[in-house]
Amino acid sequence: ILSFIGLRFGDFKVTIDNAGWWSRGTLIANRATQEMIVRLNREKLFFDTTGEVWEELQTEEQPNWQGRRNDRVSNNVTKEVDNATLASACSGEWYGSGKMVKGGEQNLVSIWKTSDAESKNPKMSALDADAMYDLCVAEENTLAALQDGDLCYECSATGKCIEPYSLVLMARLHLTAHNDEFRSENNNTMTLAETIPCNDLRSSWTPSVQRQFTIALKVCVNWSIRMA
Repeated sequence: ILSFIGLRFGDFKVTIDNAGWWSRGTLIANRATQEMIVRLNREKLFFDTTGEVWEELQTEEQPNWQGRRNDRVSNNVTKEVDNATLASACSGEWYGSGKMVKGGEQNLVSIWKTSDAESKNPKMSALDADAMYDLCVAEENTLAALQDGDLCYECSATGKCIEPYSLVLMARLHLTAHNDEFRSENNNTMTLAETIPCNDLRSSWTPSVQRQFTIALKVCVNWSIRMA
């Protein structure tokens, strides 16, 4: 009753702070917050040998980071993917290109973690064979749900959603480059899931392959940070 009187007869009005949705405490808001802060501070984090930067980001409020992100998003909400970009993605040219990582893109970002990531002494790596398999299956289920809901861009040649740029895709590309069993002239980004299904990915992901992939990944990340 008091609220109604204040709104009806007082100088009050109801407003919604859309810029603060990251602080709502939901699982998706917490994950979006983490992804955003890490991306905005990725260079400092890469060279953080003492853990001081990571500690600061977790314990101290960062000034104005919500406002900067919100302004960027508002300018691109209605942006559609044109035919040229879609064709580039379906052919594989988009992956790793400047268009993929340019600012303001409205790409769906998924964040995964290992089952023991919250423990004090995690023993599983996201690059382990079993973890890679779980990620592969989760990725396939996500793509199937997106396609069923008509929530993704599809490639006309396959009739399937565009493949995400993920550890699974990179692992499949690594296997096609280093394993004669999966090497084929017909391989392309959109058919790798059929060429190397999740079970084959796990069985082929030996400790030796994992070590090679880890080294390649470190080199890739190192150059990405330097060129950012």
